[in-house]
Amino acid sequence: MREFLGFFALLLVIGFVVSYWKVLLGILVIAVVGAVAWFVLKYLLEQQREARARDAARSQELTHNAAAQHHSYLQGFDHGIYGNYPPVDLDKL
Repeated sequence: MREFLGFFALLLVIGFVVSYWKVLLGILVIAVVGAVAWFVLKYLLEQQREARARDAARSQELTHNAAAQHHSYLQGFDHGIYGNYPPVDLDKL
């Protein structure tokens, strides 16, 4: 009897799949598209988060450099005026 019920359940499942294969295929396509969209969105958000972190680090580096140059300027050093790119001494050319 148990084998018969298992065989009958298998026949019902096969009959359901054969009868509603278009609906099941549509559900499968929607699920796959949704999963792909989820992973793409997750990837893009991670890329945006990393870009923001890089921008924040670059901004902090620029702020530190500007503060160091300002301090040098207040102390009277040329580095505070010209930074990392001092003018060429034309007399030495």
